[in-house]
Amino acid sequence: MVIDIQEKLLFRQKNVFQKSFSRDNLAYVVRYSEDKEKQLVAILSKTKGSAVVYVRSRKKTGEYAELLNKAGVSAKSYHAGMPAEVKDARQKAWTNGSVRVIVSTNAFGMGIDKSDVRVVVHMDAPDSLEAYFQEAGRAGRDGEKAFAVLLWSKNDEVRLKRNIVTSFPEKDVIKRVYEALGNFFQVAMGSGLGMIYDFNIAQFCQAYKLNIITVFNSLKILHRAGYIEFTEELEMPSKVHFTMQRDELYRFQVANEAFDRFIKLLLRSYTGLFTEYIPINEELLAKRANIDRQLVYQFLNKMNHLKVIKYIPQKKTPLITYLQSREELKYLELTDEVYQNRKDKYEERVYGVIDYATTGHTCRSVLLLTYFGQRKAENCGHCDVCLDRKKTNMSVSSFQNIETAIQNLLKETPLSYDQLLLKLPEKTDAEVEKVVRWLEEYEVIGENEDGLLVWYRQ
Repeated sequence: MVIDIQEKLLFRQKNVFQKSFSRDNLAYVVRYSEDKEKQLVAILSKTKGSAVVYVRSRKKTGEYAELLNKAGVSAKSYHAGMPAEVKDARQKAWTNGSVRVIVSTNAFGMGIDKSDVRVVVHMDAPDSLEAYFQEAGRAGRDGEKAFAVLLWSKNDEVRLKRNIVTSFPEKDVIKRVYEALGNFFQVAMGSGLGMIYDFNIAQFCQAYKLNIITVFNSLKILHRAGYIEFTEELEMPSKVHFTMQRDELYRFQVANEAFDRFIKLLLRSYTGLFTEYIPINEELLAKRANIDRQLVYQFLNKMNHLKVIKYIPQKKTPLITYLQSREELKYLELTDEVYQNRKDKYEERVYGVIDYATTGHTCRSVLLLTYFGQRKAENCGHCDVCLDRKKTNMSVSSFQNIETAIQNLLKETPLSYDQLLLKLPEKTDAEVEKVVRWLEEYEVIGENEDGLLVWYRQ
């Protein structure tokens, strides 16, 4: 990909500057817990400084923020569905330090520039290490010690594996959704090209007894396949259309002086109001009239009630656009590029997260760096795995050297413990015993039916 980019940009010479993904000041930690709320409060009570807590749902942002405030930790929720002014106020309060913790969905982070974040906690694992690394990396940008904590339970693994199925429904299910879509909009076979429809996904799912997540992901795949365009949530502007003719409207203005100035403002600001629905901007009208935006809404709603105008307030709505005429199912094709290849890559990313969270014998930093292609990574010395190793009273480098030597030997052939010691004459028996016991505890090595040590992990 790097070569392709350089060719597209017409580089005269191949020239790549690549920086290590390593963050020496950031300690990665995985905490296994079935009571994540208790763990969260404990973590934020023991550490100081600003923090970000990532959760999966908008509802959870409020619940966890309330939990923290009750525990004496100042926190605010944040998600994409909030009004812009609320999000701005909460971000500023967190940035200037008047609020310590932001509890957010992944909507929080893009463009955030706060260098002294000491802790980032993930209550739920994201579905890729790319996302985790980016979000966790918002801690410690000032170069001082910081922590990235992933709270993990067995339910997280179950959920992530289930996400593979829901993100990529079976092809027959996708075809069923496509067929139902055509029936829902009453699109005849061979027609519909270029047609655009407002799409009430809840009503659609209820009508055809379909799961909403399955439908959502099926539509995204049909979008990629080029059959439809699925606009998840389009901001539709408010619209106004005068139902009164000009003469009738004039008489209304004379009889209702309170509305006169506002009607004149509408007519000065927009043309075509008597012939069709015209998009309007309430905020702009408020500025021009030097009145509060809420008063503009009141004028519009009252005039709508009096049948002076038809007023359709701003709304967010999904749209379906047919990019091809409706096909018979036997001609509907979901190529490997559209479906199977993407599913395989998604599955690989999900299992990367599971491996990161459930591997207890490899440095967290090494796991991340290896995932991103940095093969010669060294143990960080301060993640939860490295700290656990230090309980053996061995240095990180000594432990790693012996572990690597054991791995190389046992991957060649199973050995007894005595044979292993003979093949490591430069290592003390006590040190080898500590490493072997540690590796056995984490089920990295074990005994086969002949009582010989074997290496389990790939």
